[in-house]
Amino acid sequence: MDTGTHLVVGLGLAGLAYVDPVVASDPTLATAVLFGTVLGSQAPDLDGLLRFRSNAAYIRNHRGKSHSLPAVALWTTLITLGLALLFRGIPIAHLSLWVFIAVALHVFSDLFNTYGTQAFRPFTARWISWNIIHIFDPIIFGGHLIAIFMWSVRVAPPAQIFTALYLLLALYYVWRTFVHFSVSRRVKLQDLGYSPDYRYMLIPTIHLNAWNVVKETAPGHYELGEFRNGKLRWVDKAHCQNHPAIDASKKHPDVDAFLYFTSTACAEVREHSWGYEVRWTDVRYRHRKQYPFVAVVLLSKELQPIDSYVGWRSEGRVEKKLKISTY
Repeated sequence: MDTGTHLVVGLGLAGLAYVDPVVASDPTLATAVLFGTVLGSQAPDLDGLLRFRSNAAYIRNHRGKSHSLPAVALWTTLITLGLALLFRGIPIAHLSLWVFIAVALHVFSDLFNTYGTQAFRPFTARWISWNIIHIFDPIIFGGHLIAIFMWSVRVAPPAQIFTALYLLLALYYVWRTFVHFSVSRRVKLQDLGYSPDYRYMLIPTIHLNAWNVVKETAPGHYELGEFRNGKLRWVDKAHCQNHPAIDASKKHPDVDAFLYFTSTACAEVREHSWGYEVRWTDVRYRHRKQYPFVAVVLLSKELQPIDSYVGWRSEGRVEKKLKISTY
C-alpha cells in the first residue's frame, strides 16, 4: 500500500482498539495505542530512507528485511518500549498487542500488491506478490476516511464503527481474491493463442474492473494485454534482446538491484556513436503505453560504464538526466 493508506489504517486500528475494554477504559492507554498503531503502520517503510543512499539500494531493499518476520517482532518491541517510556504505568501487554497488529497488518496487506515483499525471511528471500490489490485502493482508503470522519463527529462508538469497517474490508479482500482467480481463468479462455506452456500474470489497476495482463510465451518473450469490462485485448509485445552490452550491463550495481527485484525484466540495446545504451524495463508496470520502471546503463564502445539510472521515470526524463544523445 501507499504511505497515505498505511496512515489511515493506523488511525483506523486506533479506533478498532476500543473493542479492548482495557483500552476503552483508560484514556492514557488509548492515546498511547493511537501513537503505537500509527507508528506501527509506518515503521516497515522506514527503509524508504535508503533513497538518500541510492535508488539501487532502495530498490534492492525496500519491502525486504524491513518486512520480514524478525522485523515485525523488532518494530513491535522498539515502538512499544519507546511509548512505555513516554506513557509510564500503562499496561504494556495491551499496547504491544495493538502495535503488533499494526505492524503485521502493514506487512500482510503489502503481500496483496504487485510490488510484493520478502515477508517470509529468514526462511526464504523470494519476493512474494499476490497481485490482488492495487498499491492505492480507493475502497480501502475511502472506507477509512469515512470511518475516521464518523468517529470524529461521534456518529457511533469507535468500536462499532471500526469493527464494521474491518469486517467489510475483510469481505472485500476475499471478494478481490475471488475476482483475481476468476479473471485469471477467463483470460486463458479468451486468449485465442492460449497454450498451457505459457505463463500468465494478472496485475491489478486502480479501477476495479480493469486488469493488466502479462503473458510470457517463452523466456524473454512477453505479450501485454488489458482485461477491461470482461474483455481481453492484447496491446503490446516485448522481445528481450541478446547482446554483449546487455551481458556487460548485468554487472552494474543498478541493474543488479533491478534484476534482484523482478523476474519480468526485459532488455534492449541501442547503439550510439559513443557506445551503447542498455535499457531494462519491468514489463509488469505498463502505464500509458510506457514502462516507467527502468534501469538504464550507458556503456562505452569498450563496454565500460559511463552513467546509469534506476527507478521510476518517464522516457523523456531518463534521456534528459543521462544526457543521452541520439547522434
